[in-house]
Amino acid sequence: MTVYYYKKSSNISGFTLVELMIALLVSSIVAGAIYFVYTGQQNIYTRQEVVVDMQQNLRAGLYLVGQELRMAGYDPSGNAGAGIVTATSNTINFTQDITDNAGTATDGDGDIADANENVTLAFNAATLQLTRNTGGGAQPFVDNVDFIEFAYTLEDGTVTLAPNPSTLDQIRTVQISMLVRTATPEVNYLNTLTYTTPFGTVINGGPYNDNFRRRFLYTTVQCRNIGL
Repeated sequence: MTVYYYKKSSNISGFTLVELMIALLVSSIVAGAIYFVYTGQQNIYTRQEVVVDMQQNLRAGLYLVGQELRMAGYDPSGNAGAGIVTATSNTINFTQDITDNAGTATDGDGDIADANENVTLAFNAATLQLTRNTGGGAQPFVDNVDFIEFAYTLEDGTVTLAPNPSTLDQIRTVQISMLVRTATPEVNYLNTLTYTTPFGTVINGGPYNDNFRRRFLYTTVQCRNIGL
């Protein structure tokens, strides 16, 4: 009978404890770097998304308010007596003859007693909203609004934030200044900017010094139905 003997190779060896610790350290460093890059990119993406939402909110808000004010005083029959009722720096109430009692006609019926014909746009500083009220209570119109200002240019060129009630039919343009902010604060960001309206109002008296990003825009609306 033949007997075979196997000799164990002395060249085969495993990892030492030191080698395992070094490998674990290197792996941890690589994993940490990957996580750091990932979280950084995720934070940038989230921040950009929040800022984009804020900017879209601002542009949409200015557009909607402009559309509303262009209809102030709309009176196709000339008998409804539509016009601007009250005007202050952050509130405007106006009427428009845009429908009939049945709500089927869009060219008015000679009165301002129908739905959506008496409109109030007002800033609510407590809720940071511009609201719209057509008789059923103030409803949110634009959210995350830090400040809004209506500046009125009269027929003689006077610019004022508080027109005299006797001059409301002399308003020719309304300049809308709107400052909005992000819905949530941003860690490690401090807003030290100062915002000033074209009229010269320094919003909040200077920097907010908080963690909210903000955007400010203004536009001028022609009151095409006033003073006709």
